[in-house]
Amino acid sequence: MKTTPAKLSQVIDQNPGALVWVSGDETLLVNEACDAFRQEALKQGYLQREVNHVDAKTDMQAILSSANTLS
Repeated sequence: MKTTPAKLSQVIDQNPGALVWVSGDETLLVNEACDAFRQEALKQGYLQREVNHVDAKTDMQAILSSANTLS
């Protein structure tokens, strides 16, 4: 789902626990969006996050293994 900064809090409320991909040309807006998702996740009891930076050398099997781990 594509959204705007103005509607971000509504999207967060409607999609708790969703996988989120944040991107954009404005670094400040991207950082603010990420901060908003992290704050909401903390309120909902999520205590851990994982960040993956993907490039040509990334081991995709490691990322998939991590995604399939339910602990």
